Amino acid sequence: MRKESLATALPPMRLGGRPCRACADQEWQGVRRVGAEGQTASGAGHGRASAFVGKVGLAWRLWPAGRARGGKRGGAPGHARRGGFTLVEVLISMMILSLVLLGALVMVSRSRVGAMDAWFEFLAVQLALEPIEVFRGFGATWVKDYRAHPLPEFPLGVTAIEPRRGALHWPADATLFEREITLTPVEEPVPGVLVEVRVRPRGATRAQVWLRREEVVMSALLVEQPR
Repeated sequence: MRKESLATALPPMRLGGRPCRACADQEWQGVRRVGAEGQTASGAGHGRASAFVGKVGLAWRLWPAGRARGGKRGGAPGHARRGGFTLVEVLISMMILSLVLLGALVMVSRSRVGAMDAWFEFLAVQLALEPIEVFRGFGATWVKDYRAHPLPEFPLGVTAIEPRRGALHWPADATLFEREITLTPVEEPVPGVLVEVRVRPRGATRAQVWLRREEVVMSALLVEQPR
């Protein structure tokens, strides 16, 4: 009879849902009523035991709601979610980090290409300006007869840059180029000699890989000094 009274006093609740205040008050009133009936029928001691049983039953009926609330947060049922990252969050973080690193690598690669191109272009320009400055120092009259007394450092035609030793020397990368010197006498607009120098990389070398231009061309017109 006590079991029937306890079952009648505790109305059914929705499993997993959050109980409303009215339902909780109704169940508590049922528990108190069951306890009062137990006191009348079997004495005060038996009534306290029945009330205790009712409280346990009420806690048991409310426990699935708390378990459902804990499960909504993404953790295990009945437990709060622990601190940490999910697999999806880790994968997204790795993807963003890889994109940032890829952009940095691209910037470093382009910077290196630009620096190497600037260095080899500067070296080629200096190799082309060298014979022009030497010939300008000697003068147009002397350069007209250059084939009669050529300088061993600046032969006409296409020659490979050889390493130099002594006070005047080129960097080691200068040997990666070849130079072509051409002298052309002109009469107009003024008598003189047109000096043209072409510098290009030699074969499959580092200079050919890094230098964007196929060759560097420099020219100058040497005129006779007025008397």
